[in-house]
Amino acid sequence: MNYPVKKVKCKQCNKKRESSEFQWIARGTASGEMQEKLVLNSRTCRKCSNKNNTVVRNLKKLHPTPKDNRCECCSRTDRRLHLDHGHTSDAFRGWLCQECNVGFGKLGDTLDAAMNLMVYMMKNKSMMEKETILNQIKMKL
Repeated sequence: MNYPVKKVKCKQCNKKRESSEFQWIARGTASGEMQEKLVLNSRTCRKCSNKNNTVVRNLKKLHPTPKDNRCECCSRTDRRLHLDHGHTSDAFRGWLCQECNVGFGKLGDTLDAAMNLMVYMMKNKSMMEKETILNQIKMKL
């Protein structure tokens, strides 16, 4: 496969690597022509991706999917669960549905980002509403 000749920064290890060290997929062009264009499938290099896959596989052996299929974030049971783990510590955190897992990932996978979002969401609440929400959080902890 003819990969584009360029360096790509891996979002996991933050190293600039040759483009051939990443996953690429062929896509048709927007004009509908049959000509295919290679696009980056993931900003994680193959080395980091393989390491992550091994970590997840081993964690799944230690922490099987919950029998009730309940997302530990939103409590829904009608969605497929994904193992959540710390990407720097490789520690198991729990089982989340796709939506919660992706949402947390888009926040940068950090508690600070989640708290910033919560503060933003509470900005226009009354003091009584804020106290109620904080009490609900305390009860969940």
